[in-house]
Amino acid sequence: MDSSLFTAARINKFSGTNFHVWKFKMQMVLEERDLWDVVSGEVKIEHCTSTLDQATFKRKSRKALAIICLAMEDSQLPLVHSAKDAYDAWSSLEGHYEKKSLANKLFLRRRFFTTMMGEGDDVLEHINRLKTLAEQLDAVGAPVSEDDLVITLLASLSESYQFLITALESRADSLSWELVTSRLLHEDMKRKEQGDEIEGAAHGQAQAFMSRDNKRKARPAKKTGACHNCGKQGHWIAECPSRIHEDADRHRYQRANIAQEPELGDYLFSVGGGKTKSSYMWLVDSGATQHMTSSKEFMRNYKDFGPVDVHLADDGVVQAIGKGDIVMSMMTRQGVKKGVLTNVWHIPKLSRNLFSVGRFIKDVVPVTFEVDGCFAETKGFKWKLGALEGKGLFKLFMTPVLPDEVNVASPINFKGDNTSYLWHLRLGHIGHGGLDAIVKKYYGSGIGMKSVQKWEFCKGCALGKQTRVSYMPKSPDRARMLLEVIHSDVCGPMKTPTFSGKRYFVTFIDEYSHYCVVYLLQNKSEVATKFAQFVALAETQTGKRVKTLRSDNGGEYTSRTMSKFCVDHGIMQKFTPPYTPQLNGVAERMNRTLVESARCMMEHAELSKSYWGEAVMTANFLRLRCPSRSTSHDKSPYEVWSGKKPILANLKVFGCHAYVHVPKPKRSKLDARSIQCRFIGYSDHEKAYRFEEIKSRRVLVSRDAQFMENVFDSGRRDYVQDGAVVEEEAFMEDEDVPMEDYSSHDTSNMNFEEATMDGVDEPGVKRHQRTQSLEALANAPDAKRRARYLTMAEMSATADTSHSVETAYVVDSVGDLPRTFKSAVESSDAVKWKEACDSEINSLRQNETWNLVPLPQGRKAIGNRWVFRVKETKDGRIERFKARLVAKGFLQKHGIDYDETFAPVAKFTSIRVLLSLAAKYSFMIHHMDVKTAFLNGYLEEDIYMAQPDGYVDEDHPDFVCQLKRSLYGLKQSPRMWNQTIDKFMLDLDFKKCKTDHCIYFKRDQEDLIFVALYVDDLVLVSNNAELIRATKDALSERFDMTDLGDLKYFLGVEVNQDRSAGTISICQSKFAKDILEKFGMDNSNPVRTPQEPGLKLTKSMCVDGCKHDETMANVPFRNAVGCLMYLMVGTRPDLAAAVGVLSQFSADPCPTHWQALKRVLRYIQGTREYGIEYQATNNDKLHGYSDADWAGDVEARRSTSGYTFILNNGCVSWRSKKQSTVALSSTEAEYMALTEAEYMALTEAA
Repeated sequence: MDSSLFTAARINKFSGTNFHVWKFKMQMVLEERDLWDVVSGEVKIEHCTSTLDQATFKRKSRKALAIICLAMEDSQLPLVHSAKDAYDAWSSLEGHYEKKSLANKLFLRRRFFTTMMGEGDDVLEHINRLKTLAEQLDAVGAPVSEDDLVITLLASLSESYQFLITALESRADSLSWELVTSRLLHEDMKRKEQGDEIEGAAHGQAQAFMSRDNKRKARPAKKTGACHNCGKQGHWIAECPSRIHEDADRHRYQRANIAQEPELGDYLFSVGGGKTKSSYMWLVDSGATQHMTSSKEFMRNYKDFGPVDVHLADDGVVQAIGKGDIVMSMMTRQGVKKGVLTNVWHIPKLSRNLFSVGRFIKDVVPVTFEVDGCFAETKGFKWKLGALEGKGLFKLFMTPVLPDEVNVASPINFKGDNTSYLWHLRLGHIGHGGLDAIVKKYYGSGIGMKSVQKWEFCKGCALGKQTRVSYMPKSPDRARMLLEVIHSDVCGPMKTPTFSGKRYFVTFIDEYSHYCVVYLLQNKSEVATKFAQFVALAETQTGKRVKTLRSDNGGEYTSRTMSKFCVDHGIMQKFTPPYTPQLNGVAERMNRTLVESARCMMEHAELSKSYWGEAVMTANFLRLRCPSRSTSHDKSPYEVWSGKKPILANLKVFGCHAYVHVPKPKRSKLDARSIQCRFIGYSDHEKAYRFEEIKSRRVLVSRDAQFMENVFDSGRRDYVQDGAVVEEEAFMEDEDVPMEDYSSHDTSNMNFEEATMDGVDEPGVKRHQRTQSLEALANAPDAKRRARYLTMAEMSATADTSHSVETAYVVDSVGDLPRTFKSAVESSDAVKWKEACDSEINSLRQNETWNLVPLPQGRKAIGNRWVFRVKETKDGRIERFKARLVAKGFLQKHGIDYDETFAPVAKFTSIRVLLSLAAKYSFMIHHMDVKTAFLNGYLEEDIYMAQPDGYVDEDHPDFVCQLKRSLYGLKQSPRMWNQTIDKFMLDLDFKKCKTDHCIYFKRDQEDLIFVALYVDDLVLVSNNAELIRATKDALSERFDMTDLGDLKYFLGVEVNQDRSAGTISICQSKFAKDILEKFGMDNSNPVRTPQEPGLKLTKSMCVDGCKHDETMANVPFRNAVGCLMYLMVGTRPDLAAAVGVLSQFSADPCPTHWQALKRVLRYIQGTREYGIEYQATNNDKLHGYSDADWAGDVEARRSTSGYTFILNNGCVSWRSKKQSTVALSSTEAEYMALTEAEYMALTEAA
């Protein structure tokens, strides 16, 4: 066998992976056999001048091709089957595995920049991995610079190499690849050598140490050296009798960290052995006299001193060369704290970081060793220092903090009392002076502090507050009574909207009390409406009249609406001159205070900026209960305003985690009794807290909670895609009954009595009508005590009509899809989206959809955009990614770019009749789809379109597309397509149904076939399989078709045929489930009827109309009605009456209408699987039923007609519609309903 073939056989056969490595090896083999020139294309047959040279070339090419093929797995051989020579085969492989497409570059770059080295990974392997990816990028035309290669390597290293990275970064000269890799490999070699030496020495010592306790073995040698505990010869500290007696006097369960029973793990620790561990790991040592570490990088205030010998338990000696302080992060039973270990010795050769119990006891507090760990306890806190691991070793529950991280931490001194800092957080990051005033002057009760200790640093305040010194003196002419002067200002727009789309907030501040009311706004134009609400509220609560409004000269305050309201109510308006915000200092300072407090709370809790609405409302709630330097009443604004002292004992830290009790009616016996939530504020209508459930994003209003005020998480979610939060309209509170002070460990008596409302556990709005009081509901015999579960799209509901109505928001799941070509190719599914776009463009080009031409003078090119969609099967699985290029047809002009646009589609009634007949006669039902259907129609007008994103012609970037064929998005495209396929179906000898021009049929003696056309979906129904096949072939020959086989899923309708049983069932369970999820009702409680018995919906329920009420402006009422209507039209006749009534209020819905719509959704929750079943019966006659609801519309006195038609035991047509005229009697209403039913029977059902 040729040696070259033998060499190729020894190379791992190429299986489709690691092409870069295989390619390099093969190149070496071919170079060695002098064959590379014919493979690489350096020499080609046309270069050979003589016949002999050509023969030599062919022989070498065949030999090279054989070597390449023998080095490939069978699965890869089809790639080179058609190759003419070795060069062709090699080019084919390179073209397949080294594509220079954007998607391939994106894939390799993502791998390159996300490759990380784990702890314990081999350094050389990691370096080679990155180098290989860089070479692959270079091969596909996306080279990586040396700087990027070095930066990526350093950034991908594990944490244990952090010190080396720091050292390399400090070099003045530039870092080369050779320098960095050599330093890394040298460091890796040193670590391996040190680890082997220490492990070997320690293992040898341990073997001797272990043998001495085995009495049946040889007598151990006498110990040399003095005991470090008593100073006597002949034993070590672990065997010291004095120490053993002292330990016996302590509690039986306490034990030192160096075990008294010599086990392997214990002795390795006592001699400092074992492989080098992470510098972040510390072990508790009860025998060490000092804190010791080998890691200098964590030290602050470092001081060198002369080498000091440190004796280990095995008589080994290491040297300390300096000392410093290390900030440690620790987990306490109150959460994460930070503290400083002082005078930590630096011992470079120490392989374990040691935490000295003796030093800690001397400096701080006693340490106790318990079964579940060792603890240090001081007033107010108990730290768990370590947990028992393995053979008596205690791993320290602390990790060191690098000096550059200490600046943004909140260090807590071990000895300090943290109560002051905790109340600083609870009160929305109040200043030291304000907190001191609360304590000294007893502004509030329940704090439990006699004095305030200064806290060293607060991360939230550092990030949230940056101030300039005020230069405006206070005005000597101050208000002398409530509501004498009201200051107001608008803050915004915020770059990040709230979850309900609010971008502004407005404050109204009473100058006398400094009591502030905050409203969130979508637009500044709402200020006048909010001021009217504030005036009504303030004057009712205080019994006084608003006299003066002071504001800036903004248009929201000088508008005609605002001016008229102030004139009508006798309110004087005072404006500040332009560009002098200092003259409106009260409102300006209030807005700044609220924003600073909100920012501090969000930064401290690490919440996204979308929480600013919740944070501002909470900040105002807290500020009203804190003293203000602007008042001289020695009272908080709340107390001046209401005459009641605020209760502060129940305040908690914004954004912290809590476990909220789940009421018994909301859980089963085996369910957990609490759920983990995030605290997001205080309810303005109940004495309760507001929580966001972390997993489901629901909002829960309850007082039964255990708070973890030092536990937070990032909480960063894009609720704009998952759902939205409803912002509170005004944050007011009536605290006439104080909340009792309770322990976080006892929640047995902490339930609130709450209004039991219909649909309260679903997103949406509360009832508009007045309901019973809380006390009445609580005392009712059948009242159930429960916490209320809402979504972030819902506020806490109350029973009083004076409170604002909340708004619910939903976003369709398709919000996750890319909206532009750029976002598609940068997403995680970039390859699939790019393939979908390529397929669309190829279809357009194959159909010759356009010609590239210069734009004629006087014409304007319309734009286009990419529309992305994921096509799913009926069970929700992804079938394929689809991309569609859509023209911006809304820019077309009638008479120039288009004329007629109407195009018919098959009626649902017709399709259901076909399915009913198929069940009766056991017909076969097939489904086909036309790919890019609209491209088959030819345009009659001249239309010019811009070139699509991502596919602009490089040679003619300024040209435009002159459209020849209809394109998706054009107004006339559906009509052009319908005319094309209609002509084709008639050419195939099909006839059109007279009552539905999209139902085609054809007879062939005893055989019959129907074709239902719905845009680009075709349903074929026939008793003859050959007739279906022939029709499919004809369609596929003319159009680009997709044969989907038996009909399973059509326009959101699931079809199941059982030919043996003679049944066909249709339903829309997936669509119903999607609707419930879309509107946040998938966890709602089902009801038995879609309408509430006896409830008559009227337009008069909307007091003064709701069109200008922003609380209902974003309620998706019309969206929900549209979804319900499609469900009803498809397979749900039981929804017809309810949907017909609700659709009458789409233009101006009120909260009661929204509650009625949610009841329909709750009905669907219990009937998602409902549908229609057609059966093979002996009676195939059409049966119809008609009825009328006489004067069902109590306002217009018009009746409602209803009918349904049944064929083969299944509904095929139904309707519920309000009659066009008033019926004078029930008989007349019945006749009018019967007329509509007869019309349907004569037209549609025919």
